[in-house]
Amino acid sequence: MSEISKWLFDKGIEQGIEQGIEQGIERGIEQGETNKAREVAVKMYRKGSSPVDIAEVLDVSIEQVEEWVGLVTA
Repeated sequence: MSEISKWLFDKGIEQGIEQGIEQGIERGIEQGETNKAREVAVKMYRKGSSPVDIAEVLDVSIEQVEEWVGLVTA
């Protein structure tokens, strides 16, 4: 493998790793936000809020809230 080919190969690997890390971080943040919304939905439901009100506050679907609080199964 020539020096240029090796450099390009190494650069491609490096970029691939960086993209993978960025995607992993983004996915982790999204998952954390979803987990927190689920926790809040359950707490609100236990305190008497309706799935409609919870969905409106959290900006998610009513169906999603119903799933989170156990009114329907996924």
